[in-house]
Amino acid sequence: MPESWNDTFITVIPKSETPETIGQFRPISCCNFIYKFITKIMTNRLQPWLLVLVNELQSSFTSGRQIQDNIIIVHEVLNHFKKNRAGSRKDMMMKLDMRKAYDLVEWDFLLELLSAYSFNNTWCRWVKACVSTVKFRLLFNGEPSTVFTPSRGI
Repeated sequence: MPESWNDTFITVIPKSETPETIGQFRPISCCNFIYKFITKIMTNRLQPWLLVLVNELQSSFTSGRQIQDNIIIVHEVLNHFKKNRAGSRKDMMMKLDMRKAYDLVEWDFLLELLSAYSFNNTWCRWVKACVSTVKFRLLFNGEPSTVFTPSRGI
């Protein structure tokens, strides 16, 4: 894939009518149309495999699963804890904040994972091209910044 297909401009749009802090803006990535077209084709081809590859407890970003299901599960677990308080068993529940998880994915790990799940070399090369050739520029008042490149993340 030519590297120019993966040039991305990042700008912000306000979340409210009169934003006053940076937290009141939402970053938007403006990708090349050809890149978006290629990744859409790849996503569509991967879709049938997601229910097999993604753990059943992962509820977000998978067709047919809803994050609201997790609320019900947590409620049931807490009820179970309350009912079994008198016993000697020690129960524990943890909440992990995975908010930045996609930003932290190491590319080598991703490619090793794809190989471990027997994805062919062509697929792995396309994934590598999509994640590792991206070049970002920030748009300030319509003017692009200098290029910066990530070293990980998807």
